[in-house]
Amino acid sequence: MALINCRECGKEISDKSQQCVHCGCPTAPSDNIDKRCIRCGAWLNSYYCPKCGFSAVKSKQIRRRLACILLPISAVFLVISIVLVCVMPREPAEVVYRQDKITLAQFDAIEMGMTYREVCEILGSGGELLSRADLGMGFTYVTELYMWEGNSLGGNAIVTFQGGRAVAKAQFGLR
Repeated sequence: MALINCRECGKEISDKSQQCVHCGCPTAPSDNIDKRCIRCGAWLNSYYCPKCGFSAVKSKQIRRRLACILLPISAVFLVISIVLVCVMPREPAEVVYRQDKITLAQFDAIEMGMTYREVCEILGSGGELLSRADLGMGFTYVTELYMWEGNSLGGNAIVTFQGGRAVAKAQFGLR
């Protein structure tokens, strides 16, 4: 029997032993023993850490229990989200109207909370969609910016809709 140095702690051990008697490090790497403890980093001797007493088996059981709890909760959340998206009333984003130039009086008639269709009826035409942001959480979280051309050179109006309702408006150069 010869003495060798442990590859982990450097202390002398027998070359015939399966693991270091001081730190638990395996002398010959193998698939089932060559693993470290996730808590203290010591070498595991099967599923039990000789240094801190951590049991990898208990850890796996806890993860399984959590998965059994979280998986059904996630499934219920997904089903509720799909139902809400399908049930929520939607207004068609594109309404085709004549393309007239708008005036300042028409712009002033736009009120917060109006739908896209109501704004188009006031302005007499459909706007050009400049931007659309959809968070994927239902129609309430869809933001759209529409622009209408004004009756003067470079004049325009931009109305922001969120959840199908006007939440902001801005104009430049309208008369």
